[in-house]
Amino acid sequence: MGSITNISSGARGAYLADGQLVMVDPGASADGDFADVNPEWFEGGASAAEPGPLDMSVDDLTAHLAAVEDPDEVQKLIDAETAGKSRKGALAALEARRDELLAA
Repeated sequence: MGSITNISSGARGAYLADGQLVMVDPGASADGDFADVNPEWFEGGASAAEPGPLDMSVDDLTAHLAAVEDPDEVQKLIDAETAGKSRKGALAALEARRDELLAA
């Protein structure tokens, strides 16, 4: 169990060891067993050995999204991408997957 603090200017996500995405507002802290923490965005926690989905190329992100079954998780990624890089291709892939899950 550890604590992380978002030191970036936008809402950012970090993954718990169980794979759950936790969104943290700027300046806010969160407690948990974090497995994926970007040191450019957070203080505390262990640095991630693997990048998170939003650190992936658009092609790799699209492939990752094929395994995501929760539209709320995809929405959290959309919110984080919008607050961060806002890559058009990434947003299009995220929104398409969210819409596909909601239509099912």
